[in-house]
Amino acid sequence: MCTASIVRSADGAALRMVMNRDERRLRPVAHPPAVRRTATGHAVWPTDPEGGGTWVAATDAGLVLLLLNQEGRRRSPELLSRGLIIPMLAGVRSIGGLADSWKQLDVTAFAPFRLVALTREQLAVFNSAERAPDIAAMGRAHVFASSSLGDAEAQSARGELFARLLRTEIDPGAAQTRFHQHAWPDRRHLSVMMSRVDACTVSQTEVVLTATSVFVTYRTVVDGWPVTTTDRALDLKLAASRAA
Repeated sequence: MCTASIVRSADGAALRMVMNRDERRLRPVAHPPAVRRTATGHAVWPTDPEGGGTWVAATDAGLVLLLLNQEGRRRSPELLSRGLIIPMLAGVRSIGGLADSWKQLDVTAFAPFRLVALTREQLAVFNSAERAPDIAAMGRAHVFASSSLGDAEAQSARGELFARLLRTEIDPGAAQTRFHQHAWPDRRHLSVMMSRVDACTVSQTEVVLTATSVFVTYRTVVDGWPVTTTDRALDLKLAASRAA
């Protein structure tokens, strides 16, 4: 249960991703993002204390990984936590490398999911029901939504709102910020800043990719308002030197 959007800055120099994470109200509060060593470099991600994994990460290769449940389905006890997927893949250095690793991943060990990967040049969507990813050039704006109430309904409502805000704001970043704070008074259960009896938006993760750096801002959300903020950064030039 999440909403993620991606926009390119007005001058085209930076890419900004924002992700609202929706979770059960009784789920433990996540640990804020920390810099972690991977097999090939470093990455930043928050940690879910219940499963030990994560739903979003940014690496020093300029790669951002997002995990969305499909139809909000909770995993059966015999399956592995989907939060383990991103840490398993965080050492790859490119979309192409991720596609190679995807072929080796046993997706049947997890409940259904989508893995979204992006760089400043490419966007890829990996669906656990399909072995071939959808890879395309990065456009100017994208939005992804999932909900236990139905992914299609959430994608339609939130996607329409996102498009309207982009049309009415000069600055795409301002439209994106408004989008991730938006809540319909009569449809809080379907809103981007979601709230219902059993679940709500619990955090926002923002990742900004430039030509040389990746910046991560993580906000814990309570009752629709950010209450704590954690900032982390990685230098992409270090990744370039290791890859050379």
